[in-house]
Amino acid sequence: MNKKIIMCLISTILIVLLSCVVFGTSAASGIIDSSYVEASLIGQNPDPAEPGDIVEIRFNVWNGGYGILENVEFQLVPEWPLSFVSGQSSKIQVGDLKTEDFYGDKVDDKTALLFYRLKVDPSATTGDYQVKLKYTVENKFNQGQKLPVYNIRVESSTSLLDIESFSTIPEKIKPGESGELLIKLTNKGGIDLKDLKLKLDLNNVDFSPIGSTNEKLVKSLERDHSTVIKYNLLASGNMKAKEYQIPIDIEFEDDDNNAYDKNNTVTILMDSTPSYLLNLEQSDVFVSNTKGKVVISLSNTGQSDLKYLNLEVLDTDSYEVLGKRSEYLGNLESDDFETADFQLFVKKINFIEDNEKRNVPLNVRISYKDSYNTDYSDEGEINLPIYTKSAAKKYDLVKGGMSGVQIFFILIIIAGVGYYIYRKKRKNNNNNKK
Repeated sequence: MNKKIIMCLISTILIVLLSCVVFGTSAASGIIDSSYVEASLIGQNPDPAEPGDIVEIRFNVWNGGYGILENVEFQLVPEWPLSFVSGQSSKIQVGDLKTEDFYGDKVDDKTALLFYRLKVDPSATTGDYQVKLKYTVENKFNQGQKLPVYNIRVESSTSLLDIESFSTIPEKIKPGESGELLIKLTNKGGIDLKDLKLKLDLNNVDFSPIGSTNEKLVKSLERDHSTVIKYNLLASGNMKAKEYQIPIDIEFEDDDNNAYDKNNTVTILMDSTPSYLLNLEQSDVFVSNTKGKVVISLSNTGQSDLKYLNLEVLDTDSYEVLGKRSEYLGNLESDDFETADFQLFVKKINFIEDNEKRNVPLNVRISYKDSYNTDYSDEGEINLPIYTKSAAKKYDLVKGGMSGVQIFFILIIIAGVGYYIYRKKRKNNNNNKK
């Protein structure tokens, strides 16, 4: 055999043997730089998820190349409004992922299943939200690759349609009067809506719709658009001044004919300007230069409750308040009353000729809050009738003195009694002398 041919064969054998040693060692160690991870989202439950739901997602992961991926660890990275439930780790160890070896011989195929439980934030709106899947391996020659971004679908019946605002004209409706209720609806979802039906629940409030029923219909509402619904309402005359909650039921459909039902509440404020009546209930003072008790009553004649009510009597040049000057009456409901008593000294009063009576105004201050905690402070007057002494006696308002005739008869009686005693005593003395 040719010497050159022999040398060529020897060189070829050496190259083959060297290759076997190198690649054999790599295959035995599982370090194959042609191996790579593949992953697939195989489902979410529920689909779509609603805000506040717990959603379960599953991935299939496997080695898409040759050899072994050693000690693979996956990590899930969700975006808001998705977050991990309590106890759920973001990382899952799956061990080694194997496929065919370098020589094409079959080894154990291995596909791993990843399972995660996520919570959807209750304030989430309709949309697709991303989760990212990352992984790490121990193969030093494996460079890894970027896995796809996966979408989790969230759809909310409540976030599709929103009562963006509501108002009334006037801002506060008075009992027995009418007003407008304006409701602004906004489609904040990513789909068009149709056949919107609004119904006011007026069963527990004394409002009546005017010119229409309590139901309204909107044929369609495109995404990112708004519409204003108007109701004319009549308030009953006996309604109190306070906040009234009115439930609203809204039914609607999307373009795929999925039906939704949304419940909400609007608030209507009833107005009633506070009104009251002050009155002099009782008095022990009828003439000037005397003191006595006066009793003042305060009646709530309005629809609004009077809260933290305080009544104070103010001094004037005609009289002086003795002792307490104010009294706290607390809360006074509509059509109720309270009384407070004060000690007064009425000063010298000058009467016009031939007049036997004069009204002395008592100055009072009333402070309170209405049903909406608005502060009020009012001053008013109550007339205190003061009479001349002769008029007071005539009307039997004060005890009068004795007349001259009455005094004369009393003196005669006293003289008669004295004479009788004198005669009896003299008679007894004469009998003793005998």
